Amino acid sequence: VIGKVGYLGFVGNPVENGIEIASVGSGSPAQRAGLYPGNVILSYNKLPLTDKSNRSAFYRQIRYSPHEELQLTILRTGRTIPRTLLLKLKIYMPMSLFLLRLEIC
Repeated sequence: VIGKVGYLGFVGNPVENGIEIASVGSGSPAQRAGLYPGNVILSYNKLPLTDKSNRSAFYRQIRYSPHEELQLTILRTGRTIPRTLLLKLKIYMPMSLFLLRLEIC
């Protein structure tokens, strides 16, 4: 089954005050919103990302809500900056289906 998920286009790691961005994909929604490696996402839609439950909700929102806007607060060089980001739809094929198609061809 081919899946559809929301996509932001960054790799991040949880830190004490939120999610630190490690890398940003070229042309991704994260890049278009002006996010850079080293930025820390402090909150989304006014929910702080300091605890696991809000981080989990953030990841679910990304995955299951393509085409929705997120209001982010990021930390960059000691300043908080608001950013609005539109989630993009990404279509993917699970590896098992991909391998099956290779065997058939």
